[in-house]
Amino acid sequence: MQVQLADNAEFSYRIERSPRRRTVSIQIDAGEVVVRAPTSADTLWIDGWVQSKAEWIYPRLRRQQADLERHQIDPSTGQIKLFGNAFRLVPSAVRRTASEAVDLHQRVIHLSGRESFSDPVKLEQRLKAVLKEAGKTFLEPYTQQIAERTGLRPATVHVRSYRRKWGQCSSRKEITLNWRILHLPTTLQEYVIVHELCHLKQMNHSAVFWDLVAQHCPDYVQRREQLKQYGACLMW
Repeated sequence: MQVQLADNAEFSYRIERSPRRRTVSIQIDAGEVVVRAPTSADTLWIDGWVQSKAEWIYPRLRRQQADLERHQIDPSTGQIKLFGNAFRLVPSAVRRTASEAVDLHQRVIHLSGRESFSDPVKLEQRLKAVLKEAGKTFLEPYTQQIAERTGLRPATVHVRSYRRKWGQCSSRKEITLNWRILHLPTTLQEYVIVHELCHLKQMNHSAVFWDLVAQHCPDYVQRREQLKQYGACLMW
């Protein structure tokens, strides 16, 4: 459905209904406005309600769309951002280990198989495979390093692939990180890891939890806001 603003700007939104819901809410996710509502909610009432929130929704939607565009991952350009810096993709005649494939000094990612560079699907698949291994190589020891510094020691650290979150902490004290954290600047990598490590003590987002985060990352509020700009890195 479409919403028209006074300045001729407009945006569309999608309604998701659930019999379990009792209230109506708005979420701006992946550059899209989603209205979650009870099954019984009247469509015309929802439209009027969204119209009343339009001046609040639109600037946030545009800001998120701009962030998504700025940080969109497109391997076909021949480069990709890791650690907040642009890395070049170059063909390699031999397969390399993750630490060899990702050259931090030259800011180069070596990918075996020249044919991959002429096939966008193969290029993306090969690049994801290399970066997932690189995530294990770089993120697991980095997490252990931060764990030693903070005294927040997990039972294990894993690196996996997620599309909607940067990481998680289980009740078994296991930390699992998304390899896509590699795209983030190191300050944001640190924040994500500290955040998950603090869940070892507080499995919630209470005031006590955020006080613990602040002990180990005093400027976490600024870093948390910066992290919101990188949602596109989760979506490829």
